Amino acid sequence: MAYRIVLRQDSAANWSEYNPLLLKGEFGFEEDTNRLKLGDGVHLWNDLSYFEPGPTGPIGPSGVVGPTGSTGPQGATGQQGPTGSQGATGIQGSTGPQGATGPQGATGQQGPTGSQGATGSQGPTGAQGATGIAGFLTDWQIDSNVVLESTEQLVFSGDYVLEDSSMLIQATATEIQYAPGQYFKKIGKLYIGGNLLLKDSSLQNDGMVSVGGSVILIGNSQITGTGTII
Repeated sequence: MAYRIVLRQDSAANWSEYNPLLLKGEFGFEEDTNRLKLGDGVHLWNDLSYFEPGPTGPIGPSGVVGPTGSTGPQGATGQQGPTGSQGATGIQGSTGPQGATGPQGATGQQGPTGSQGATGSQGPTGAQGATGIAGFLTDWQIDSNVVLESTEQLVFSGDYVLEDSSMLIQATATEIQYAPGQYFKKIGKLYIGGNLLLKDSSLQNDGMVSVGGSVILIGNSQITGTGTII
């Protein structure tokens, strides 16, 4: 039958506080320091020295080596090590014959537009002709100053280009009453089906501009005024 022996144990502070008398051959164990004291039946705990093992004795002579055991089963393969550095590039071989031309690839995106060349000197402004009726025009480029009266309307199905010039779209100075409590202003109107492009030009819009494409400003161009652009 097996027996179990349990040593008396407590914290170092409690051992010191209660200072008991251990029987001769009785051990006391400090739980928080892992140190032992061995009682002699005479001295109290605080007067006993800690139990310290003696020095390790010399190593005895080695015994006779036993026979080699059988080889165990091979272990699992370890993880693959890192790839070594790439060796030097060999000498390039001679160029082979050129293969047949493959099909043409898709066309790449168009590159950016190059810088605009210097603008030539502006010629003298001619006399302004009489204002015609509103028309429906295709692409249009203006190279001189333009005034669109408050009662006029211009329509372009394509692009409208204003280059080295200015344009004023006018509105009436005061509101006009057409019903009790309801007022409106007569304004010039410019309808563009394509893009509105300004090159070193200014547009003062006090009326209405409708653009089906994009508004593009190049160089020293600006759009001012109290009108709307849609």
